[in-house]
Formats: sequence, C-alpha cells, structure tokens
Amino acid sequence: MNDIPENDIFIPGACAESFPVANHAPSLLPKGRDFTLVWNDEFDGDALDEAKWSYRTTFWGRKAHWFATPEDGAVEVKDGCCSLKLVRRPDGQFVSPQLQTGELIWDIPHEESPAGFWPLPKREPPKFTHRYGFYECRCRLQQMEDWWSAFWMQTPTQGCSLDPRRAGVEHDIMESFIPGEVVPHWFHANGYGADWLGFASPRKPEGADIEAFNRAHSLKLDKTVFHHFGFLWEPDGYTFFVDGAQHGPKVGCGPGEAVSQIEEFILISTEAQYYRQGHMTGKGAPGLAAAAAAGDDFLIDYVRVFDVTVNKTGTPCLQAPSETSMGVSWAVSGLSKGVVEIADNPEFENTRTAKGTGSGLVPIDDAALQVRITGLKPATRYWYRTVTTPFTSYPNCYQATLGKPVVSAIHSFTTPGLSARGHFCMISDTHASWPAYRLVCRKLKSLAPEAVIWNGDAAGSSTQSKREAVEAFLDQPVEDADWEADIPAFFVCGNHDVRGNWPSRLGEVMLPRDPSERRGDQWDLAWNFAVRLGDLALVGLDTGEDKPDAHPKWFGLAAFEPYRRKQAAWLAETLARPDIASAPFKVVFCHIPLFAAPDHRDYPHDGVAIDPNDYAYWSRECSELWGPLITGAGVQLVACGHKHRFRYDSPTPDRPWAQVIGGGPELGIVRGKPDDELFPTVVEGKVEDGRLRLVVHDVLHDRIVLDERIDPLSR
Repeated sequence: MNDIPENDIFIPGACAESFPVANHAPSLLPKGRDFTLVWNDEFDGDALDEAKWSYRTTFWGRKAHWFATPEDGAVEVKDGCCSLKLVRRPDGQFVSPQLQTGELIWDIPHEESPAGFWPLPKREPPKFTHRYGFYECRCRLQQMEDWWSAFWMQTPTQGCSLDPRRAGVEHDIMESFIPGEVVPHWFHANGYGADWLGFASPRKPEGADIEAFNRAHSLKLDKTVFHHFGFLWEPDGYTFFVDGAQHGPKVGCGPGEAVSQIEEFILISTEAQYYRQGHMTGKGAPGLAAAAAAGDDFLIDYVRVFDVTVNKTGTPCLQAPSETSMGVSWAVSGLSKGVVEIADNPEFENTRTAKGTGSGLVPIDDAALQVRITGLKPATRYWYRTVTTPFTSYPNCYQATLGKPVVSAIHSFTTPGLSARGHFCMISDTHASWPAYRLVCRKLKSLAPEAVIWNGDAAGSSTQSKREAVEAFLDQPVEDADWEADIPAFFVCGNHDVRGNWPSRLGEVMLPRDPSERRGDQWDLAWNFAVRLGDLALVGLDTGEDKPDAHPKWFGLAAFEPYRRKQAAWLAETLARPDIASAPFKVVFCHIPLFAAPDHRDYPHDGVAIDPNDYAYWSRECSELWGPLITGAGVQLVACGHKHRFRYDSPTPDRPWAQVIGGGPELGIVRGKPDDELFPTVVEGKVEDGRLRLVVHDVLHDRIVLDERIDPLSR
C-alpha cells in the first residue's frame, strides 16, 4: 500500500492497462494518448542482450572498482526477468552492475600516460537513444540495506553547455536508497559542479534541505512485489507515474527548470553505498556482506519505450457570447487542428462547420484551440461538438501527418438576447485553487444559469506559461468543471490575470469580445462587453491592476490609467444604446470594487497613492471615471470581486446602486488561522415576478448569506 504525503500530487487512475505483452505484465500507459512501442527488452532469453545493453565500468574516465563487469556474474537473465545482484569479489570488494544503452564522456576510459591526456580511446556508438515519449520499467526493488537501485536516463553531452535544452538533463525516474522507499524524481543539468541545476517532482520548496525534502516526500512501497515506474517526457514538461497513478505535478515548465530537447540513453543500475563518500573500498560497509551472501537483487521484468501521439482534448468551454456569435475554446495536449460542428436541432441534423481563422490560415496549437461561431440568432438554442485532429508529425505544412480525429460529446447553449432567460451567476477570485473551485462548479451546475460572469483572478499569483493558463481557464482538474461546455462565460479581467510572463497572450486561451463588435478606436477594449439577457443588461468593465501605473513594482510596464479613460468613453456610448438603456435591470461587473464607505476599513486603500506596501482595496480612479455614468444610467447593481470576502453595500441617496462583492478561494482559514467570514461564493441574479432577485451562495457551508429583491428601473 502506498504511503503518500498529503502535499504530494497523487492522481489514481491516470494510467490504464492498455498494452498487453504475452507472458508479461501489461504496460500502464497514461490516458488520452496513442502509443507506439519503439524499443523494449522483456528479458526472455537466458543471457543479457548485449545488442541493447552495455556495462558501465568507468567513472570520470577511471576504472570504477565498485561497478560490476561481465566477469563478475552480477547479471542474470532467467524466467523473463533480469536480476542485478550485489556480489563480493575474492579480494573483498563489493560490486554491482550498471547497465546502459549509451554513454557519455565519463564512460570513456583514460589511463595515465606520459604523453598526456590525449588521445582518448574510440567511443562506442550508442545502442539506443531517444527523445520524448513514455519510458517504463516494471521492477522489484532490492530487499536489503546499504545498496541501491535506479531506473534513469542520461544525456551524452551532460554539462557540455549551460543550456540544459541543448546539453540535456539527467532524468532520475526511480531511485531507491532504502528498501521499500523511492525518493522524489530528480533532474540534474549543467553538469555536476558549481553550475549544477537541479529540480524535482514533487517540487522542492526554495531553500529546503535536499535530504530532509527527500525523506519527507519518499514513497513507501511494498518491497516484495513488482511496481510500475513510468516517465512521460514531452516538449513542455515531465510527468511521473507510479503503479498507474500520477505522482507529482508536471515539471520542467517552471522557473529554474528546463526540458531536454536532445536524445538520451537509458540506465538500469545498482550501486553499493559509501563508495563515493570517502569509503572507496567498501569492505567495512555495514549490510553489504549480508546482502551479497543472501543473493539480494534488483529484479527487472521489462523496460519499454513508447512514442506518444497525444489525442487528449479538453471539454469545450463557451466564451464571450453575443446575440449572434459564440466563442468555443478547448484544451489539447499536442499539436492539433480543430473545428466546431453546430446544428439548430437536438437530432444534430443539417450541421454546419465553423473553423478558426487567422490571416488566411486555420490556427493550429499544442495547448488550446479556439473557434468563434458566427451567424447565430439571438436568444436561440444550438447544439454543437468539437472535432480535434492531432498531428502525428509536422515538419512543415506540406509534409504533415494527421492522427485519428477526436470528437467531443454534443453540448448545447442559448445565445443572449431580449427574449432570453434573465438569469446569471457570478464567480470571482478562483485563483486556480481547486478545492474551492470544486465547490463553485458544483453550485453552478445545480443553479444552471443562462450565463456565468467570471469576475477576475482566475489565475494564481501569476501565470508563467500557456499550459498554466490552459489549466486555470480551460482544463481544470476538478469534477463538474464541465459546466463551461453548456453555460457560456463572460470573462472580466482581474489584477492577477495580468501578472506573470504570459498574460499579454490571455486571448489565446480566453476568447475576447467578437472583433466585429469593436471599432478601430476601441480595438484594445477586448474584455468589455454589453449584452441583453432578457430583462437584464449585463455590462463588463476592466479595472486593471490594483496599483498606480507609476508604482515601482511595475517597472514602467503599466498603462492602465489611459485604458480606464478609454473605457469611460465606451461606457458612456454603451449605456446610451437603446437595447441597454431600455433594460429594466442593469448590472455592471468589474473586478475591483468601486466603493468603500469613509468609515470602512477599506476606505484608505483607494489605489491612488504610490505605496510599496499598499494596493487598492477599491478603485477611486474607476469610481470617479465610471461612477457618474453608472448613476446617470440607472444601474441598480455593481458586482465585484478582489477582496476575497463577501460584502453587500446597500444603495444610498448619494449612491443609488448597490454593490456586492464575492468571496475568494479561502476555506475558512487564512494564514493558518480560522476566519468564518472567508468562503467562496456564487452570486446569483435572476428575474422573478418582475423583480431582480439577488442571492449570494456560500458554497463552503452550503447556505445563503444574502437574499435581496431589486425593483426595476422606472423612467
């Protein structure tokens, strides 16, 4: 039974028994992909296949007396397994084998010579090297102390460059230093000296002691049985699997990490401890004599290597709806193209196909695909599905090879319009916090609104890569997140959504407003929207960052102040539009609140002063720019997020609109201390009996914390 630390990612069922081999256990391959076996050793003979494996016998050019040679008899192949044994030579030295399919510079033997270092002996060609794919070993760990086993990969050019992508990265897929325990999966790059770059899965916290980290995150396994160790090496990261479950997050894509882009070779190895720690004879190492006398071994059933064709596609996500169009985005796991098939009937007859377009080319991508369906009718229900075709190779557009198309389930949506159902839900500050988001999704599916307003800060602290954005917005690892396939979402940017190395490309994951709705002078107002949902007019604004543009933390990169002024001009025009002006109920959505009472604790934090230790709890600038327009148009409700703490500000004579602030991802605890006022929310607005019913759902405690009725606007 596995003993998994709580802070490790361990996803059961990530693999499936999908590749049977006669007289051997089947491979446990990750779901959502197609696999082709390209190299394997099932150890079905009676001797080691020397066309596949070589013995490592040197270490940094010198004979390694603790590495077994063929003459030591430490490798035995029988009964469909390869046994790597610890043996004791007649001179008392303990040796054990390291088998490899290639070599690197330290494998080249060098003998001291008066002629100097040169020439080196002739290098042997590799027997097998490979780049990307799935690498799997089924094995039983050593049973006794003081020697260890490993399944790993090295690059022939390890450390030859300080760019790990070009020089390669050592991949430690499995290392067991203590019988029945496997340490975290480590990576080593830039050589093994002062330039060493190391990272692990699970990730080691910065500053943490490596030995303490390894102890805390070691997997405890039954040492008496065989275990599957799998390693998925993709261009954008590495993922590990133990006994069919994903262990640790995908790594290689974060700060201080790198993914090798060159071919590497495989090792299955053992080693007596202490030889490299100043005990080079090993004759006095405790436990070695007993292990050698008992015939202890590291027993390998097979080693297999698969090429991978990704065919995983995410659930489609409806985005940025308008009366006549609908955006669809969905995650993919490899280079693919995609279309959306759509029909106006549940029988899915007489379908038409919508493609993404861009300067004459249908977009392809390895992370997310997007299509905007146009030519729709207002307040009309449609049925649709996505069709994704992966590329198995793409050297260029004239030589590409396509895989098998992946067809999604059929989903449906209704476009906004004057006769649509007046029912929305607002979520905010989800921050890629999956325990809280799971509760939010469950509530959304039960309420089944006509549209969802995702009011900012969907991302974590900052978004560093497109893959992170895809997970945060499109492919969340949460049940019930598929609400996005049937309920369209309007996205309102939050301050965290514009941080990190990647956010300027947010439109590659979240579709912005239909370009046909934007004039040239308002082209950059991609995230503003204004639609009718029955008796409701929904208007979206972008408050931007929570610090002034001149704040030193922005290093001159912020230009939100002119952006807000441009939105003010757009808002004045929009609120005067006949369809918006005539709505009985008007609701404005923006991430940062527009109001705090002078006697409220938030009031001093208005986002105006440049204070290195402060940020906006509410936006005075946005309030001054937009507030008079909102008031003049008769808006009844402003709905916000940002504060992570539910609040309702009733209207007053001076401010005739109410303000509701949604909760955040905290589950009743902040900085380790309980706080009953911190809980995630779903804010629901629904036109009932001629009034707007505003309900705030506390999804942590499954209770209603606000139930207000708002009268229609009387002109």
